[in-house]
Amino acid sequence: MTPEQRKKIGDTIRGIRQLRGMSQLELAERCNMHRSNLCGIEKGQRPVGWAGLQRIAQVLECEITITFNALPKKEGVTP
Repeated sequence: MTPEQRKKIGDTIRGIRQLRGMSQLELAERCNMHRSNLCGIEKGQRPVGWAGLQRIAQVLECEITITFNALPKKEGVTP
């Protein structure tokens, strides 16, 4: 995953978190991760794995696929 893709995913997570009225600390605690890790994910500085995305999506009550909508589509590749 490129830094630009990580940034787009992080921006999406931050936007949904803010729409839910949650702080970084609240989301991090509910996802069982440290706030600094979540901050790095939201800034696109820290990669997030599949399990982390699943936990975040579950806590934010959204489909995990919403985070992938931030990624550019490749020609010839269908989800």
